[in-house]
Amino acid sequence: MGALILLLYNNNFLEEFYHRGVIQSKLERIVGQKKAILYGGILFGMTHIVFDITQLMGTQGILFVLFAFILQILSGWLLGIV
Repeated sequence: MGALILLLYNNNFLEEFYHRGVIQSKLERIVGQKKAILYGGILFGMTHIVFDITQLMGTQGILFVLFAFILQILSGWLLGIV
């Protein structure tokens, strides 16, 4: 159980480090902080929607996939602000 928690923590840490530490910081230098959060959230949603499409398309339909995509973008914006 401890190894599973450590694995999940490391994956989340590395993902956030990549999105916030690499992508968002480079975007901030190019387009400014507000646009970097906006674009970074959209990129965050796009990288996570691949999993949603493969898992949800067969069971829930396109409307549910679009809703999941919007939630991913919103969470990317929230994490970008934090």
